[in-house]
Amino acid sequence: MAEPARALGARHLVLLGLPGAGKSTIGPLVARALGREFVDLDAAIEAREGRTVLEIFASAGEAASAVYLRVSVAVALARMGATVTSRPLLAGADPAVKLDELLRRRGPFYLQAEYTLSSDSMTPEAAASSIVALASGSRPD
Repeated sequence: MAEPARALGARHLVLLGLPGAGKSTIGPLVARALGREFVDLDAAIEAREGRTVLEIFASAGEAASAVYLRVSVAVALARMGATVTSRPLLAGADPAVKLDELLRRRGPFYLQAEYTLSSDSMTPEAAASSIVALASGSRPD
């Protein structure tokens, strides 16, 4: 099996998915396994702009947004728990309705990703392992 970092070359690995899909949990695990740096784009954007993503979305709208982490609305809500109200895209709305709307609007774009991984029943470690296998050119178990 090829070394994951070598198989990727200079390419970046981008995790896409609804809020609660596991990007911020799985991303650092994948980065560590690949010997790469993890960049949380929300945090990087907030540092650059000097304001929160919630404030940016409120004034400018959602920016245009690649392994797609598919997650059901129910699982995403369960994973977010009490933090759901602090999520920029879910503020001021019924989170389940808002997630359904996001999925309908973004779904066709998410499906253009090179790979789709359904993370509903996976632990973060199992999802990270599958992504590392894909990045190294192997098929995940």
